[in-house]
Amino acid sequence: MRRKIFKVGISGRLIIALVLALGLVPLGSNPVAAQSLNDYFSLSTTVEFSKTQITGSEVFYATIEATANTTNDLPLSVSQAEITGRVIAVHQTSGANVTLNSSYTININPFPSQAGQTASANQTVTLQFPAGSQSGSYSVIGELIEAEVKVGILPISVTSFLPPSQTMGAVTYTSGGGGGGGGGGGGEEEESGAVSTATVNLAGLTSETSLKVSGDGILQETSQLKTLDEKVSLAIAQGTKLLNAQGKALDSLSAREVTAPPEPPPQSAIVSAYDFGPEGAIFAPPLTFANTYDESLIPDGVAEDSLVMAMWDEATDKWVMLAGSTVDPENNTITVPVNHFTVFAVLTDTEPATLMVERPAVFVTRTLSITPAEVGVGERVTISALITNTGGLG
Repeated sequence: MRRKIFKVGISGRLIIALVLALGLVPLGSNPVAAQSLNDYFSLSTTVEFSKTQITGSEVFYATIEATANTTNDLPLSVSQAEITGRVIAVHQTSGANVTLNSSYTININPFPSQAGQTASANQTVTLQFPAGSQSGSYSVIGELIEAEVKVGILPISVTSFLPPSQTMGAVTYTSGGGGGGGGGGGGEEEESGAVSTATVNLAGLTSETSLKVSGDGILQETSQLKTLDEKVSLAIAQGTKLLNAQGKALDSLSAREVTAPPEPPPQSAIVSAYDFGPEGAIFAPPLTFANTYDESLIPDGVAEDSLVMAMWDEATDKWVMLAGSTVDPENNTITVPVNHFTVFAVLTDTEPATLMVERPAVFVTRTLSITPAEVGVGERVTISALITNTGGLG
């Protein structure tokens, strides 16, 4: 197991984009003096591989942790930062490259906005060499696909301003060996030569197929689970790793409706809440969590698409809004990816006026122009953009 740590400084071009996002400079055609954000915050990333000696088609994992550290108060609060990337491996001798994971996303939410604050987010990424890969030593590289920051609900793309790739570490690959990570677990023995599996026990959940995992927790078949009242479903893809808090293969899953959940955030109400276990269970990649809600519980005048999914954070005793929620008003469902278990709840604003205050506008940014593309501290830059407010407040 190897651990790779790298630190990303705020480049000159990224400074321009974030200055725009934070409102440090006005929009328009008049040139302004660029301001550096190097003294505001730094970003760092830690990568840890589950193993570095890989054989055949076996699956291994990279746990990626991104940390933002703010050294001075930001002029305006960045609500979150979201980075999507892929993982490739480059053969150190031949230069041949293969894709180990085509897409993963890390979301730092909330993003620290005051001096001394630090926020981290982590994601366990499934990696696998494709069939026909060349044996030898490989450099593992994370490539950037997309990155954006949000000021409130205003997304600002910073993809072109971040490093296009980062070296994560190195692994040694041997072709033609066994697959799937196999072994252990004391489960049900399959035919000779097959992976040993165990059945995951379900409490408060139903499934049309038996939920089986290998000794290292890899799900053997795509599964759809539902709570007994059929209001919540969990879609788990084949190959997903299901682990308990000790890093061992899960042997059980549970769910129950929470009738007396923790108090919701101010000016919010809880539409439904469910507790999923065991505590500390993690999934890589995330499973898809879909909650059917009762629209009669939403106050008059509050739009259904304003619903959000939140999780209860035991460490801080607070509700944390989950990124990536998708509301389907026609079918009364809200869907979100989750990578661990806790209490989950559907939240709504309590009245339309609150909705307008908490979500004052929906901005669409077009034709962003920065001239020149790179600038030093104290030099002048022209920034222009067309921003349309499609929300309720002007």
